[in-house]
Amino acid sequence: MKTKLIIVIFILGTALVNAQQLSPYRNIVHSSRLSDGNICLQWIDSLDLELNLPTELWHSTNGGAWQLATSQEIDSWQQALVPYEFGNHLRWRLRTHLNMLGQEFIYMHAPYLPTEEFPPPFENVGLIGTDATGDSLTVYQPYLDFTDTWCAATENKLYSVMANAANSFPVMNSISSYNVYLTTITNPETVVDTLTYAMVHSFNIPGVIQPGLYKLRLDEQFLPSFERIGEIQSQVLGGKLYQACNLSDLYNDPDFGAWPNSLNGLFLTSLSMSVSIDLQTFVPTFGVGDYSTLAGIIFDDHFYQVDENTLPTIDNVFLADDSLTFDYFDAESDFPILMEVVLPNGEVLYPQPLGYDYGPHPISFGLILPNPVNELTFRFSDNDTDIVTQTHTFVSVSDPNLSPAALSCEMQNPFNPGGKIRLSGLKRDSLSLSIYDLRGRKIGSIHEGGTSHGELNLHWDGSVGGKKLDSGVYFLRVVQADKTLLKRFTIIK
Repeated sequence: MKTKLIIVIFILGTALVNAQQLSPYRNIVHSSRLSDGNICLQWIDSLDLELNLPTELWHSTNGGAWQLATSQEIDSWQQALVPYEFGNHLRWRLRTHLNMLGQEFIYMHAPYLPTEEFPPPFENVGLIGTDATGDSLTVYQPYLDFTDTWCAATENKLYSVMANAANSFPVMNSISSYNVYLTTITNPETVVDTLTYAMVHSFNIPGVIQPGLYKLRLDEQFLPSFERIGEIQSQVLGGKLYQACNLSDLYNDPDFGAWPNSLNGLFLTSLSMSVSIDLQTFVPTFGVGDYSTLAGIIFDDHFYQVDENTLPTIDNVFLADDSLTFDYFDAESDFPILMEVVLPNGEVLYPQPLGYDYGPHPISFGLILPNPVNELTFRFSDNDTDIVTQTHTFVSVSDPNLSPAALSCEMQNPFNPGGKIRLSGLKRDSLSLSIYDLRGRKIGSIHEGGTSHGELNLHWDGSVGGKKLDSGVYFLRVVQADKTLLKRFTIIK
């Protein structure tokens, strides 16, 4: 018998959001196609780092069945090799199993479907989890006893699939006895008063409930109240119950909260109930049957479709004393399998990225050199066969008359909004100051314009585009002509 209250659905969801704040899956990157026919996928999993919970990577090619890849841990990264042919459409997603508050919980990316076909092909949905048989809360019947649950999504719809111990989903037992099957949907940022939403599959019980999308509340005695807000699709096929609803029906409800939220995720579980009607008073009595594995679903659709590979480039190379910065760009957003800097004496160094969002913009790299040099050779590649070699020669650092003044930046760290940013080493030219997040994504500019020679003192209120930055780690990028400087700083509120 299950001893946990249904309220754990809501309490657990809130606890996890408070613990994680953001999606546990960070810095997901991919290479181009390698010589062995695979692409390399890498990611940092905060659940693995904090709780030692390895994560599964699933992949699907051209809308086919989801396949489990073999992954391995490399330092703080996890890595998987996935087969790929140029021109194919490849999707991938992550799934992690954990236990919190004595309850099983699944964190996973939503398995995205190739079409909005209903019911979707079973091989295109993704397993949430398996629930023990023979358990219940207040009422036990095999058709109220969940075994497995799955989910899927498109840009517009959310899908749920459930199986039970009876391999059937009757909605009417007699004229006074009915069954209700629900997929609950909770926005973790608006969990108040045990409010959730649910896709409901049931008999049309006049004055009580009918199939549809509902706003649902449970009181301490498990007595539910239902408010219908939309339609659903539902069908029993192959002993499984398929359901689907429009995401817009959820986020258009005023109590649902902002969508997408900061997690870009929702919490799901399936719930079964019995409903008995007193034929004299027509008052319904509800009994709770079972609830399935709890899941946090992250709505990030990761896919890759490239007809041919374009080699990456390096630009904006700048050397000031022993500090080297440069920009890496790849048209297909591939990360560099190889990134080396070779010194004149043959020593090889490995620059580090200042972010991991290899999107439609450059990623800055940085490196501290052991000794001053006047020449560097870059070796880099987004695969393991086509290596780009690029040599840069700099003005001699030993001749002070030839060495340009180094661009430098002074600012408090942690930065106090309203504080001052002091730049030196400037010349009479246009100047750009931009803010980037920790993943290397540009948030916006805080200064654009010309400057006089020498220094600039800029008072900054900690906002970009009129919006105050939240607490966190950021990068200030300063660009003037051929000079680029990156400054890492923290805002604490």
